Amino acid sequence: IAIGRAILTEDPSARLLYIGTKKGLEREVVPREGFAFVSISSGGVAGKSPVKAARNILLASAGVAQSLVFLLRFRPHVVIGTGGYVSAPVIFAAYLLRIPILLQEQNVLPGVTTRFLSRLAREVALPFPESRQYMPDKAKCFVSGNPVRPDLVNTTRQEAARRLGLDPGKKTLLVMGGSRGARCLAELGMKLIAFFSIHSEFQMILITGKEYYGEVLRTLEKEVESGDTGYYITEERARAKENVVIIPYMHDIGTALAITDLALARAGAMTISEFLELGIPSILVPSPNVARNHQEYNAKTVERRGAAIVISEARLDYESLSATILSLLGDEGRLSTMAKAAKEASRPGAASHIAKRAMSLAFRRFAGG
Repeated sequence: IAIGRAILTEDPSARLLYIGTKKGLEREVVPREGFAFVSISSGGVAGKSPVKAARNILLASAGVAQSLVFLLRFRPHVVIGTGGYVSAPVIFAAYLLRIPILLQEQNVLPGVTTRFLSRLAREVALPFPESRQYMPDKAKCFVSGNPVRPDLVNTTRQEAARRLGLDPGKKTLLVMGGSRGARCLAELGMKLIAFFSIHSEFQMILITGKEYYGEVLRTLEKEVESGDTGYYITEERARAKENVVIIPYMHDIGTALAITDLALARAGAMTISEFLELGIPSILVPSPNVARNHQEYNAKTVERRGAAIVISEARLDYESLSATILSLLGDEGRLSTMAKAAKEASRPGAASHIAKRAMSLAFRRFAGG
């Protein structure tokens, strides 16, 4: 979406089409952002069983056929793929139609699909210089950073505090587990309510993920039934005391980030990129349930730059975590140093950089080159 907006900034007459799947979040997000959206079938080649692997291959083959139809109708001058098995059918179809391809890899450790598809692409955008070593054709690669949404910086700290009902003068911890949430972070976030009850000079935003919000509500309701006061509970938002806000999911994550001084989160590529863009120090807990442990590579890359502390999920416990949070929130100098390191590690204008490279490919095709 960020790349699409950057293309329209460069050329308002450009026509854009987003191809995704029916199951992905893009089905809701992309149309809401005003972009044309169509869906295809797709599945990873690998599977936990021969039956599942065969099913995925059939889905991917159907996705290629569907992509050919959409591309022949739309007649694009360039196709931008963001990696992963979802984009593979579109990239194959574009290659068959000899449409120039630009791949954008989000993780420090490029996925198997990206490394394979890079052989079909004209150019490959990478998030960090370290990523280049993993690519088969380094000459095609350029370092752009990950594009982030421009509206992330549109909200002031004061406005964010007003929307969330928090104090703009207090140091704020954001706990989030990615688009689908993370059970371990949601559970730790609930335990941290007691920490913030004691340390009322700080405050917390807990984004549980829709999957775990119901469990959180049930826990809070038990506190209310036991006679504890200071809780406000609805299906969309909850409060614990005066300094903790609990939300299942935020479409406008920029509001939460605008007031965040320290984040506790998974090490997803886009999550990290948003932290770096806004200069937010972080405690990163890489998910152990991702392909090739790529979140560990993301987290360690940021940690080496001094912008984050990395804790493995296996070593994560409430006592040491709460001590780390207290140490960081209470140390303005250290937070400032980490925030500066985050800013220095960011790559502002990544979306514009990728958009210009893609438009250059499109122009050469349009001109017959």
